[in-house]
Amino acid sequence: DINEGEEIFINYGLEWQSAWREHVENWSPEETAKDYKSSWHYTSTNDVIRTNEEEKYPDNIMIRCVILGDDWIGQTIPEPGPFGESRIWQGSTETWFGFETSVPCEIVHREMTPGAPVESAIYTARINSDIHGDVIVTGIPDDYIFICDQPYTIDDFLPGAFRHEINVPDEMFPDTWNDLKE
Repeated sequence: DINEGEEIFINYGLEWQSAWREHVENWSPEETAKDYKSSWHYTSTNDVIRTNEEEKYPDNIMIRCVILGDDWIGQTIPEPGPFGESRIWQGSTETWFGFETSVPCEIVHREMTPGAPVESAIYTARINSDIHGDVIVTGIPDDYIFICDQPYTIDDFLPGAFRHEINVPDEMFPDTWNDLKE
């Protein structure tokens, strides 16, 4: 039995170890690696999210806005504004933000209250609604906009990333774990 607090060490086997050793000896970084910055770099600085008029983020970075979906867009009346017809952001009850609860967006304006922390910024963004096309949304709180990596641009997807099958011998596992019938 494995007790709480105990560690398990797994030997991946000689084939894996040999492949890893060869990878380490022959690996060299991609040419663009020196300039690469992941989304973590931008989120860890606690800076404001840049507007499209400011310095552009690299191609591997995207901005996403937490939006309730297309339903509320059709139920709101567009109002004239400095960026064209816009809709006022509707609050979200989402407590976890990810791709499923957000849409790609482009920040067109940021309002800061003088002397207030960065987190109090309010944004205006252009989103692309599947139903309504490009829509300007105003009044989006900082907490509902996040910076993330474009799909397939993190280190895991680099051409030279290490991948190798782990061959764990069956006898390593207790019989109670091997209860599947063949």
